[in-house]
Amino acid sequence: MMKYSFPTADGTISSIAKPAVEANNFEIKSAIIQIIRSSVQFSGLPDEDPNIHLVNFLEICDTFRFNGLDRESLYDVLKRFKSMLRKFPHYELPMWRQVQTFYNGVTLANRATIDAAAGGTIMKKLPSEAFNIIDEIATNLYSSGQERADKRTAGIHSIDAVSALSAQMTALTHKVDNLGAAMWNGAPI
Repeated sequence: MMKYSFPTADGTISSIAKPAVEANNFEIKSAIIQIIRSSVQFSGLPDEDPNIHLVNFLEICDTFRFNGLDRESLYDVLKRFKSMLRKFPHYELPMWRQVQTFYNGVTLANRATIDAAAGGTIMKKLPSEAFNIIDEIATNLYSSGQERADKRTAGIHSIDAVSALSAQMTALTHKVDNLGAAMWNGAPI
């Protein structure tokens, strides 16, 4: 896979950490759309680099979140990818390009899972071997129910066990302090 690979704009990652957007409903003002149009407009002039344009455009697109769209599981993404390949067989994508396109399109967490299962980077495997590894990971995660259990309903926040216990300890400490203060002042309990 490594000998087929070449750098692409869709594989680049910004070093700027984006804050999580908690708002579920918001409106994009027309002024913002105009700013986006003017800042990432590509005219095809000789001094314009299309790769830089794509990187900037993808960076802006990455700041948007769609309501009601959960992150897809690796199994669902692979299923959709295979469906797309079946719909457009006339593209005749070679296996190495299929693996590279799929790998560049998944989330960083899924990339890490794929690389871990490959015993290093998936790009060091043969194309057919890499695709089989991805298929096996997706099927195993789906069969075990891990990916299906991770989905959360919009608007409901989950609290991990440590945070819940910490909140209970704080409340208990506060009650003990109040009890101690009441006993110290001689007030009836």
